[in-house]
Amino acid sequence: MNGEFHVGNWLVQRDLNRMSNGDKTVQVEPKVMEVLVFLAEHAGEVLSREKIVRAIWNGTYVSDEVLTYGISELRHAFDDDAKNPQIIQTIPRRGYRLIAPVSRSPQVQIKESPRPPAQPPRKRRWIYLISFAGLVVLVASLAWYHPWSPALEPSDFILLTDFVNTTGDPVFDGTLKHALAMHLTQTPFLNIFPEERARETLPYMGHQQDEPITREVGREICVRRGIKAMLIGSIATLGRDYVISLEVLNGQTGDVIAREQLDVESKEEILRSLGMVATNLRRKLGESMKSVGKFDVPLEQATTASLDAFKAYSTGRRNLVSGRFAEAIPHYRRALEFDPDFASSYDDLAWCYDALAQRDLAAESASKAFKLRDRVSEYEKLSILSIYYLMATGEIDKAIETLEVMRTIYPRSAPVHNTLGGRYASVGEFEKAVECYREAIRLTRHPNAYAGLASAYLRLNRYREAKEVIGEARTHGIDNRDMRFQLYVIAFLQGDPAAMIDQVRWAMGKPDEVFMLARQANAAAVSGQLQEARVFFSQAVEAARRRDLKNAVAELTADSGRWEAFFGNSKEACEHAKDALAGSRDWRILFRTAMTLARCGRTDEAQALVDEMSGRYPTHTYIQNVSLPIIRAFIELARGNPAEAIRLLGASRDRAWRVSLWPAYIAGEAYLRMGAGTEARAELQKIIDHRGIDPFSPVYPLAKLGLARALAASGQKEKGRKAYQDFFTLWKSADEDMPLFRLALSEYARLK
Repeated sequence: MNGEFHVGNWLVQRDLNRMSNGDKTVQVEPKVMEVLVFLAEHAGEVLSREKIVRAIWNGTYVSDEVLTYGISELRHAFDDDAKNPQIIQTIPRRGYRLIAPVSRSPQVQIKESPRPPAQPPRKRRWIYLISFAGLVVLVASLAWYHPWSPALEPSDFILLTDFVNTTGDPVFDGTLKHALAMHLTQTPFLNIFPEERARETLPYMGHQQDEPITREVGREICVRRGIKAMLIGSIATLGRDYVISLEVLNGQTGDVIAREQLDVESKEEILRSLGMVATNLRRKLGESMKSVGKFDVPLEQATTASLDAFKAYSTGRRNLVSGRFAEAIPHYRRALEFDPDFASSYDDLAWCYDALAQRDLAAESASKAFKLRDRVSEYEKLSILSIYYLMATGEIDKAIETLEVMRTIYPRSAPVHNTLGGRYASVGEFEKAVECYREAIRLTRHPNAYAGLASAYLRLNRYREAKEVIGEARTHGIDNRDMRFQLYVIAFLQGDPAAMIDQVRWAMGKPDEVFMLARQANAAAVSGQLQEARVFFSQAVEAARRRDLKNAVAELTADSGRWEAFFGNSKEACEHAKDALAGSRDWRILFRTAMTLARCGRTDEAQALVDEMSGRYPTHTYIQNVSLPIIRAFIELARGNPAEAIRLLGASRDRAWRVSLWPAYIAGEAYLRMGAGTEARAELQKIIDHRGIDPFSPVYPLAKLGLARALAASGQKEKGRKAYQDFFTLWKSADEDMPLFRLALSEYARLK
């Protein structure tokens, strides 16, 4: 089935590997398109896996996982549900069937224009000369904007193999491949196939996952994955000189597509020369001169001229991509010792520090990268800007705008879609976050996108889908700390203690143990088991101190104090607040301790922290629009001014509840004090109905108890008793001596 055809409402453009439905356009890999075409050619038939593999891979051995991946990609593209399919149906133990109607697109009829009469041979010769000159100009112009017969299309992926290093100098190992990848990433013309996805394939080929990707291994990966091309690099010595060679092969046939080679006189010129060779290769692959001119910051300027710095950076990068943030930091620091102007090292350091709750260091690193942004490529510059707005100034709206620009320029960059998903999730736009994460997964199965997508589903109360997403990732060998954290939350919400223990065991002995212990503490506290929570908080603080995570120590202490405050232990809460502030003045600590102090009636101290936050973070979107209104409202509640508390919350109640449930709780408590039971119940029910937004927060049990109080206060005793019973079910194992629990029992007794 050639050309264009329809599958249901989708227009399929086979030659472009593209499908569209209305405003939505999806690009798929070539082999995935071949699977769809074969299904369409046999629409309505049940096709066995063996028949499909034989037709598409033509005798080449591939594992079952490859076809499963292809079907999964098509379902993602079509937004088709495997359990309730509209496009592709799985027939258990038999195969697959295309169940949507298939139709060919009408062909455009081209009429042959009448042949113009011949010109007199001599009289109009000057016309030919002028026409020829114009044609030359036209061809030159087209060559500038659109090269003829590009070797690669925008939808094609290219696999980078490991450099062949015959110099005997280990500084080139891994370094040149990473440098080449960074140089090629700056152009939207090329799509680099992610190394982590390539390595997923190695076990199916009988190789270890950390083995080098050689020419032979790379070729087999290309065949199995349907990758159009692979790039093979090498460096060798020639007397005192070095020779850098780059060669692009057709991933399916092994034919040479393009090659470049350059002699380099000194080791210090290697990175600069590698960038030059790569730029020449881009032209040969079909990138227009206009594009090359726009996206061609010299490699040594965009990164570093120091091989030693790049070697250290590459090692740090491997740890970062694998989620080993603590292990990555020393390598990035080492890179900056060799080259203090290495912007990308600061950029990555910011991510590592943020992941380890070292927020001040993250902001400092992001600011240093920002100062160096004019040295780097367009891709890196936009990345640095987005991180700076996120971690240094807190201007999330600007971060989103920057990432949207990035998505426009680099529409097939999975990291861009993944990061944008995170930003949309941070402002409560979970549906947009889901769209971004799914695109990152569709493009390259970005490993971090699975945890992000699961988190977005959790916040939308779609627990089953969240669990399925992580299950899908693990079938592809993807496993990281964020996925484990999400699995712990899902297991808690679904009442699966065995699964919770599995995640705890995974984190034991790792730097991630600190943050898993924090989740254990919060899970115990939200269940009313404050004594057990104290033990976990203590263990988490000790683990953080052993790893010198000072800001994490302060955050954990502030968290513990907040639980004490809302559960009625004011003395302990204030002690924790004091200790937390002594350890850090990060805004998260200021926010949590201010909330604690306001709850304990120490409103003047809470107001001082409000003033400090407002002065230090004037541009921070979340602080100005969410955090400060929450604390100011709590202060007014503590002062006995519920109406003023509601006024101070203002528009944040409607705008911010998908980010934080505290405004809804404050409004509910304020309405309750004002005797407005209907309004109070509406606000508190909002929290109960959206538990996934903040499952490990005091706000959920407080809302359960608040709803019972609201019903009782409005004279609905039976419903009130039922609501109290729901609260006691949540706290069936609560500490009996906890002040809030004893108060709830006494309130319930008065209803009988």
